[in-house]
Amino acid sequence: MKSGLLNKGKIWKNNATTKYRSQKLTTLKIKKESIIRKMEADGWELTEVVDGKLQTTLRFRKPVKPINMKIAIPATIATVALIVTVGIQSALEEEPDQEASVAASQSQSTTPSPSNTRASTAPDSMAPASTIPSEHSEASASPTPSPTPVGIITSSNNPEFELIINENDPCSESIRDFASTYDGETVSFDGSIVNFLEIEGYRTVVDVLISPGNFSETSQKGPHFKFEGVQPAVSMHFPADDPAESIYVGQNLHFEAEIESFDQNSCLFYLDPIKTTSH
Repeated sequence: MKSGLLNKGKIWKNNATTKYRSQKLTTLKIKKESIIRKMEADGWELTEVVDGKLQTTLRFRKPVKPINMKIAIPATIATVALIVTVGIQSALEEEPDQEASVAASQSQSTTPSPSNTRASTAPDSMAPASTIPSEHSEASASPTPSPTPVGIITSSNNPEFELIINENDPCSESIRDFASTYDGETVSFDGSIVNFLEIEGYRTVVDVLISPGNFSETSQKGPHFKFEGVQPAVSMHFPADDPAESIYVGQNLHFEAEIESFDQNSCLFYLDPIKTTSH
């Protein structure tokens, strides 16, 4: 997997109700065993091995965990009900406090007290401290500046990102460290679609494998980026003025995506698509 290109996946037929995600990898024969160990450690099941003169094609599958709707729906309803209940209670608790505050202020404004009378006849130097402006009160009234937003990471403004997109080993520690350091940040780069991995039981939902730089059938540098479980024309967020008329393997595009995680076993770098445009 380190040196081979990823090829088009295939749907595995299964009469059971379990749905599987399939993956087909082509790599050098000398690296076959290490790839199998890594994939099996990540929960993939080896289903086919085809040896050529120099390369080996490996086919794997992995069950897709179903969503238990019997648990998910009641839990969602209960959560919504709890939020509504808490909101109503908060509103009921706040109303008496507001009424008491208004009543107290009206009472103070209409009923002068001896201390208030003395304060009104005292010279300016004896005025209550609350009526004397201070630097502290002016500072507290001024708006607090908002924090500067984190910029989008590119190869031009981040040397670490420039290093990993030119890395020859997609399993290198530099890629792992970058993913850990910048988890949740946004990266922007030119890349190409290397493969679509079809998910059994889903016609329009696929995993998209992406490589930095222009598409090449003979070489591939940088991380093996992956958009997992997306509808390409929808989930990859093409702008309205640049819609995706067709999406295909070998297509060069510009990607903006959020960093999610790096899987050391499969050497896949997971991203969440934010925006995709042609270039």
